[in-house]
Amino acid sequence: MKVFNTVSLLLVVFFLGSVCHAAPESLSLTLQERNWLNRHQAITVGVDSAAPPFGFMDGNGDYKGMSADYLAYIGTQLGISFTIVTGENWAELMSMARRKEIDLLPAIVSSVNRRKFLSFTTPWITVPGVVISTRECRSLDDLKGRTVAVVDGSIWDDYLSSQAMEVSLVRVKDVQTALELTAMSGVSAMVTNLASATAMIHQLGIGNLRVVLRLDQKTAISFGVRSDWPELVSILNKTLVNMDPQVKEEIRHRWLKLEEIPLWKDSSVRRFALFLLGGFILIIVFFIIWNRSLKREVKKRSDALEQAHRHLIRAAKMESVGQLAAGVAHEVKNPLTIISMGVELLGDNPNLDDTEQQILTDMGDAVQRADKVIRGLLDYAHYSKLERRPAEINDVITSALRLVDHEMKKHRIEVHTDLAELQTAAFDFNRIQQVFINLFMNSAQAMEDGGRLNIVSKMHHLSRDEAERSQYFEPGMKVIKVTVSDTGPGVDKDDSEKIFDPFYTTKDIGQGTGLGLSESRNIMELHNGTLHLTNCESQGACAVLLLPLGKGEGNEKEDSAR
Repeated sequence: MKVFNTVSLLLVVFFLGSVCHAAPESLSLTLQERNWLNRHQAITVGVDSAAPPFGFMDGNGDYKGMSADYLAYIGTQLGISFTIVTGENWAELMSMARRKEIDLLPAIVSSVNRRKFLSFTTPWITVPGVVISTRECRSLDDLKGRTVAVVDGSIWDDYLSSQAMEVSLVRVKDVQTALELTAMSGVSAMVTNLASATAMIHQLGIGNLRVVLRLDQKTAISFGVRSDWPELVSILNKTLVNMDPQVKEEIRHRWLKLEEIPLWKDSSVRRFALFLLGGFILIIVFFIIWNRSLKREVKKRSDALEQAHRHLIRAAKMESVGQLAAGVAHEVKNPLTIISMGVELLGDNPNLDDTEQQILTDMGDAVQRADKVIRGLLDYAHYSKLERRPAEINDVITSALRLVDHEMKKHRIEVHTDLAELQTAAFDFNRIQQVFINLFMNSAQAMEDGGRLNIVSKMHHLSRDEAERSQYFEPGMKVIKVTVSDTGPGVDKDDSEKIFDPFYTTKDIGQGTGLGLSESRNIMELHNGTLHLTNCESQGACAVLLLPLGKGEGNEKEDSAR
């Protein structure tokens, strides 16, 4: 029992000593204030658990930060204890304060709305407000039309909401969320005080954020006390006034890192450094581009010379072939006419037996085949000037399909068309029709046992590779593109280089002249277009025709040259 009394006595002495130490005469507390302290030895404090450096909960669940050090000092001076209460976020703490579920907010900024339910001490620290972003910002006007993150219910929420600014506020639960959103470009910027921003940026290790603007609005941080406790406001103010300046400085030095914008982050310095670096890079880039442009120009001219060389060779070949064709046609056509007349005359003899009649029939068929070759040679040798008229390519395709309809049905070929709405172009209807007839007949003869013929037309913008196929083409140029594909055996690799040569054919003797594709390409080139033949990705041959919309420069020259 004595032990209990001794211990009790010691506790009483300790308590009285604490009170005497906590409320020294220098505080000049009134009797009413001292009585109030005696009646309120435990005060509930609402703290933001994630607001460094002013206040936060560490890994052990202990309250740390500047406000925690101030509370420790005040508790020692006044002999009172504080019960720490945390909320989910700042908005919840404000709601608890309105309901008087908490008595004190240790780090809060006074505002008109908050003074309706809280009383405020004199500020115990003032720090500047700042705009944090990844992009340049010279004034608040630069934020117009952008999204800006603020902590819901914070002084910056009130401040920006009261300004007549055309900004879209994104309200978040804490400074960390606002910084992370800004760093990931979820918002354009966030507004808070400099101390909270720098502390949290260091804690999170974010490297792409910086202070882009200091605001005239300051963050004057005070103790916020429930409005029905004016005595506590007076007591806290007296305690803060009598606080040892050295203690204040130690707390400030321990927690506060008000970092200025580093020199290398200053916009003017960075612009100058970037200017110098940019100039150096531009010089290097200039020489690289100049060197590459020279290489491209050399390649371009080499390709142009090679293409011109191929055109000259082909033109010479075509001229030789044309002269040869004209000569052969002239020399052969007259004898063929005589033979045809003789066969017709002999065929009128009623005394011929079956064998003789069959011989005359075979001779007539042979003459017709030879005459067909002669007509092809004459057509190939004598190109007249194009008769261009505005027309629709789809009409040409439809007309050509009607002319070969019998051949398609004969070979059991399914014809499928996908003809888009096209712009009108100027071209020679009959010549382009002959191109399609040649392509359709080639496909039909390649699919003797049936198959599928696909014709697709559309408007098309030329790629760089496509533009290189003609001197009249440019990348991005708008043309008509027609694709004719079949399900036949396709083009043999050995034949792909020679298939457009005159008189070259893969058909059996007597089945073709070898002039159809060569004639078709010449017709397309007269129209400043191209005809390209390759194998389809799946099966069969694929012919691609590219036709300009209008009559391009140099057409008369090409027409007359042919």
